[in-house]
Amino acid sequence: MAGGGGTSTSAAELAQREREGKALTDRLQALATALELQRALTSPALHAQERTLAKAAPKKMKDFGYRPVTVQFLGGLELELMARYWCRSEARADKGKGGYFGLTLLGVCDRTTPALASEVAQLAAALISFEDARARLRQMGVSMSIRRIANVAYHFAQRARSRQAVDGMGIEGSLAGRRVVISTDGGRLRVRKNKRGKKTKKGRSRYHTDWREPKLLVIYGPSQ
Repeated sequence: MAGGGGTSTSAAELAQREREGKALTDRLQALATALELQRALTSPALHAQERTLAKAAPKKMKDFGYRPVTVQFLGGLELELMARYWCRSEARADKGKGGYFGLTLLGVCDRTTPALASEVAQLAAALISFEDARARLRQMGVSMSIRRIANVAYHFAQRARSRQAVDGMGIEGSLAGRRVVISTDGGRLRVRKNKRGKKTKKGRSRYHTDWREPKLLVIYGPSQ
């Protein structure tokens, strides 16, 4: 507790009080969201959607009842919930080769809530490396490994591309009177090009890896 009856007397003390307050509110938010999520996971309506999803799977999936699963929330807190576990057989279920359709339907992928997954994907895209994203997340109170950050960001991008394939890019008909965003980006990467002539002792082609600079152009109409 800071001096003066709990009143901060320096910038360092005030900063610490802010961090402590944020940690408490993050925990409260996570607990409230977890309660709402758990209620949804036990609702008959969601169970019906799970059964529909199971029937649409390439191979028959069975409901093996509720199992504990840990989910990480926006503020970094990890909480254990109970969700229905779906798998093809009991033997595969015992090896952890099934999935939680209810969580997927609610947008919880990679054991990460939608808001946290969005935050991770944005940081992974905006910063130079996954290491930088991990450092920034740690400052926010979120502990994640490099591998998990990469998985969350990659799967988030996959879902975004799937959504675009279904809904389009938000542009239909004439653009007259509408606000349109045009963005370009580029980068540098090595392009592998095989050399002519003898191969290596292992039978592999020798190659050049010249630098190329790909360009990306995106045009879309914001929803607002």
